[in-house]
Amino acid sequence: MSTKTTACLVSAIIVLAVALQHGLATDSPTTTSRITLTLGFHPNVVVDLPLIRAVENGDFARQGFDVRFKPYGRPDLILAALKSGEIQGSLGISLELLLKQASSGSYPARGYLVWCLNATQGFDGFVTRADFSGRDVNALQGKAIGVYPSPQLQFFVSRILPNCTIKTYNPDVPFIGLNTGDVVAVFVKEPFISIARTKPDKYRVLEVNSISQHVFGGALVPAALSVLSSEWIEAHPKEAAKFVRLARQAYLEYITKPDINMVLTEPRLGGFTPEIAAQVVEPAASFPEALSRADLRRYATLLEAGGLISTNLSFDKLLYVPPVIEMP
Repeated sequence: MSTKTTACLVSAIIVLAVALQHGLATDSPTTTSRITLTLGFHPNVVVDLPLIRAVENGDFARQGFDVRFKPYGRPDLILAALKSGEIQGSLGISLELLLKQASSGSYPARGYLVWCLNATQGFDGFVTRADFSGRDVNALQGKAIGVYPSPQLQFFVSRILPNCTIKTYNPDVPFIGLNTGDVVAVFVKEPFISIARTKPDKYRVLEVNSISQHVFGGALVPAALSVLSSEWIEAHPKEAAKFVRLARQAYLEYITKPDINMVLTEPRLGGFTPEIAAQVVEPAASFPEALSRADLRRYATLLEAGGLISTNLSFDKLLYVPPVIEMP
């Protein structure tokens, strides 16, 4: 081998070594440092399914993300974890909680997907005992109704049934009051509507889509956000934009697959039977830039009328639309 050839090989080896040292030899995520994201979630929440399935299938890992899930028993615990930096985002968190923070000038997280209820999906409604003889929801006026311990939901139910007596229930076992006769009906969301339908000898689904029908006149009801920590977005702008692109792709791909509900059979999501999982209705999501601000403003204004928040809000701070992103 000539001296000239040897020198060229040595130069090539040096260049390659420097490139490898700085992670420039390839754009493949497998040769660069991985981005770790811990996301909180509330077991049994249907909006979590698309992202969980995408992570399990390796969609995020192939793009350099190490996504981990951490369960929390209550949505307010997710919010506290976001504020403390314990997690960097959440698969879904109540819009009620975030609006309450925002109305006081605090924006600990920003939403990249807005989960909505509408008048066709059957995601919320009233369940009675099977022997209840009333024809429709009007038969519940003046009765005791079990409601999830959320000021927002209690306010909505009071708008639907202004003469009812509201009693809060344990979110994990909402039907206990029905079984004991303490309440005549319970207002629940999925998956409990589907659970009730699998037991027609015990329960009757009296009505669905109640909030959209009776409170919002059939309009979209923004109910929850998939979020990233505001602090994490600011510190990692490129990574945040990339993650959101992947998350949106996951939603569009997995929300329409018939077998997605089978994820519900996993213990971390409640261990529901396939019979129940097959009936669960998937709610719809909107990208923040596609959702009418009027829908959000209508929602916030109604909560203000109920004394739950003030509407001194910045939706630009509450919602996250990356400046440059390849839309799925």
